[in-house]
Amino acid sequence: MPGLPERMSQLWRSMLGGPFLGLSREGLWHPTVNVYDSPDKIVVEVELPGMKGQKVDVSLEQEHLYIQGVRPEPEGYGQEQLYYIERPTGDFHRVIHLPCAIDEEAVSASYDDGILTVTLPKAARARARRIEIK
Repeated sequence: MPGLPERMSQLWRSMLGGPFLGLSREGLWHPTVNVYDSPDKIVVEVELPGMKGQKVDVSLEQEHLYIQGVRPEPEGYGQEQLYYIERPTGDFHRVIHLPCAIDEEAVSASYDDGILTVTLPKAARARARRIEIK
């Protein structure tokens, strides 16, 4: 029967969807996001510290923004040197349901200081407009 530390690690893996406390970091994980809705655009910020923008794939399909990629294991450290690890590695995937139609030709993305920012201008038909009452 596994000892208490191993059982606790198994519990964390089942709750967090991945290994915890220095175990293998294999498995799908989901980065944290902030989504802002303004009158003319939706902005999605994704926390991806230590990533290069080229290792991330961003795509738009109908009313969904797909963000996926792979964060590699940290270089220079062996498994026996791991003491405590919380930042996941391996494949990640995130799907954001968008609340309105997007101008697909005007979408842009940038990566700076560990944050991927995707700017999605709203399609003209999705923007609110004031209607004058006569």
